[in-house]
Amino acid sequence: MLWVNVLSFLAVSHVYCDAAKILVFGTSNSKSHMISAGRIVDVLVKDGHNVTFVNLEVGHSIINFAGVRHLNVVPLGYVTPEEEHEYTEMVAERTKHTFDKETVWRMHDGTARFVESVVQACERALSQNTTTLNQLKSENFDVLITEQLSACGTGLTEVLNIPVHFIISSCALFDPIAKIYGVPTPMGYIPTAMAFSSATDSMSFTQRAQNLIESEVVSNAWMNTYTDTTTLFRKYYGNNFPDVRDIMVNRTPFLFVAVDDLIEFPRPWPPNVIRVGGLGIDFAHAADGLQLSEPCASEMTKGEKGVVFFSMGSAANTAGFPEIAKRNLFETMKNFSDYHFIIKVDKSDDFSRELLKDAPNVFITTWAPQPLLLRHPRLKLFITHGGYNSILEVANCGKPLILLPMMYDQTRNAGVVERNGWGKYVNKQTLLKSNKEFKQALTELLENESYTIAAKRIQKLLQTKPFTANEVFIKHINFAIANNGQLPELMPVANKLNLIQQHSLDVYAVISGVVAVIVLIFVKICFKLAQLFLQKLSGKDKCE
Repeated sequence: MLWVNVLSFLAVSHVYCDAAKILVFGTSNSKSHMISAGRIVDVLVKDGHNVTFVNLEVGHSIINFAGVRHLNVVPLGYVTPEEEHEYTEMVAERTKHTFDKETVWRMHDGTARFVESVVQACERALSQNTTTLNQLKSENFDVLITEQLSACGTGLTEVLNIPVHFIISSCALFDPIAKIYGVPTPMGYIPTAMAFSSATDSMSFTQRAQNLIESEVVSNAWMNTYTDTTTLFRKYYGNNFPDVRDIMVNRTPFLFVAVDDLIEFPRPWPPNVIRVGGLGIDFAHAADGLQLSEPCASEMTKGEKGVVFFSMGSAANTAGFPEIAKRNLFETMKNFSDYHFIIKVDKSDDFSRELLKDAPNVFITTWAPQPLLLRHPRLKLFITHGGYNSILEVANCGKPLILLPMMYDQTRNAGVVERNGWGKYVNKQTLLKSNKEFKQALTELLENESYTIAAKRIQKLLQTKPFTANEVFIKHINFAIANNGQLPELMPVANKLNLIQQHSLDVYAVISGVVAVIVLIFVKICFKLAQLFLQKLSGKDKCE
């Protein structure tokens, strides 16, 4: 039925004379990533392109997911309800360990397990969806756009004979992808994408060493996704199948990164790397015509000094948080009696509900209309996990943040916000000891007006920047299509150079050697002259 819908849609949309046939490839391992992929589809369809959305099912099934509005979805590697339940249980179990002390080896193992799960999903698609893949190939797509989380989409570019390939990184650019495309990543002041110890662009020696180690360890684990995916496609399509990294480089005129330059560490970008943070989201009109319903409407009127909203997103289940951490969080909030707190927890989080049931300044809920709450004039502060979409959303509302990163790129995101003065990063580990750091941050954010002023500034910057993410994305897509996806003029050669060549270490070594030889010769000459002078002086003394 889904495939019939796709074919019907493609037939109707041929009325667009300049429309390209575009295949958008996403994965369902994260609800936020499914939503992001759906937004890409919506932007392309709105511009008049013929779009098919192919989703590699990893953990979640896309079929009944309400977060994707696009009706023309082709699932690959179907996830059964039983498998989805197991995946949900696994995520809940993983949350119990989010407060464990992070190490590079733990990060390496987590990355390796994720890569393995995505490659396994890709193999299921290749082995079980042959008919669907043949139907897709017969459509003769012009373009394939894939997220960075799976190289399966890149491999399908070759299988389906699609000439133009784009990658969109749904978060800060992964270091291994930066290496493949030759994107400069000075580790002395650019925090690695999956930083977990700290994230700042003003690093001490120890921080620079930690940053470099974290980058190399995670990159090592992530590179397996390209090696293993290439091996997988060669298993099904022969040993001559190209390395997916070669497909990435040779068929990709633009690499899109879903960050906004105003909410990112300033760094060098080549001309073929385009930033599109907020793609598919119309922040200015997201809440047009919508009003808060009860009980949230009444809750927003409470609190003498205003309202604080607490939400940890969908990836981290609060039921799995250590009880001591939740006690330090929520007991602290109860003591700020001049403010009303709206606290979103998971359905199974009975401990938090029991802890807060008698708190007069707390409303606890399992769901909240986040966009409407963030826009409300009485909202004074947002306490969040630091997912990039949430940060973009609150930035467009001009509200300050307390950030409690749980996993992935969230520590880095928190560092960006803290760098620019409109939020405060609190290490989750401190909540296992006391409420001291969280209480200090809460007091400072609520009493120090500078954070609100900085938040209003970032809001104005975002509202007045020259081009929206949608405009930038569509113009670059259409430009590349108009030129057959061939833009070698924009491709840096850095990805073809080794570390020594990129940084001219051999040149520095030769120059250092020449300087050392000159200095050595100079020292020897000086030493020789000194000897001659002393000998002459000694001979003169003897004559006297």
